[in-house]
Amino acid sequence: MQKTTLRKLACCRMTALFFDCGWNGSSQYLLNRVLTNIGYSKENRFVYVGILDTVKSRRQLKNTEYDTYLFDIDKNKRFSRS
Repeated sequence: MQKTTLRKLACCRMTALFFDCGWNGSSQYLLNRVLTNIGYSKENRFVYVGILDTVKSRRQLKNTEYDTYLFDIDKNKRFSRS
């Protein structure tokens, strides 16, 4: 997709909320990379069912804000390691 096409998407014209099942935060990581490259300046919020406590999730979500319902790196660790 070209930058002009991406800028026309609703999530690129206003603050958006994304819900994802989670696990490693890849969708947020990749979307943020694309949006940064096209000069996007609004804030997007991500909400997950859960984020696993893995090297990949820690790397991809480092210094990134998100919310989870069931578990994440610091919440309900028993579930994130199952």
